[in-house]
Amino acid sequence: MSLLGQTITYTNPAPKVYAQKVIEIQVEEPVLERVEFKEEQKYNINCFCVSYARQFIKDLPRGNAESFEPNAGLKDGEIVILDYEGLRHIALYEITNEGLLLNEANFKSCSSGKRLLKWNKLSANLIGFYTPKNIMTEEKVVDVVEETPEVEATPEVEEETTEDEVSE
Repeated sequence: MSLLGQTITYTNPAPKVYAQKVIEIQVEEPVLERVEFKEEQKYNINCFCVSYARQFIKDLPRGNAESFEPNAGLKDGEIVILDYEGLRHIALYEITNEGLLLNEANFKSCSSGKRLLKWNKLSANLIGFYTPKNIMTEEKVVDVVEETPEVEATPEVEEETTEDEVSE
């Protein structure tokens, strides 16, 4: 007999079944108060040129760059007001030989840094310069008016002349 001619059969024994026990445990969950978390508002100061400048100049008014009007000269100002195709922009500046060294935010979207605005490019976008009014030294002219006490005017009484006085 050869091995090739033999038929081998294999039988699978019956699977063993194990008994399952289900254990139920009752756990009391503590009652928790419902807590609502407010979504935090993420405020990137680099996205706002005025907010960025307020870090350095505390008396700078709140608002947007449109609300700033020139009130100072180049040497007196602390903020330069610029206009780029109808959009106002403000920046802190330092005067250099080449131009104004700007310390600004949001010139490039939501980023801050320094850049040099050369003198020959300045006039194309310049609106003017600004400084907070309470920092400026303005000479105030005050009219001084002396108050005089009111005195009741007494009517002048003409003295009566008698006939005797007239004849003399």
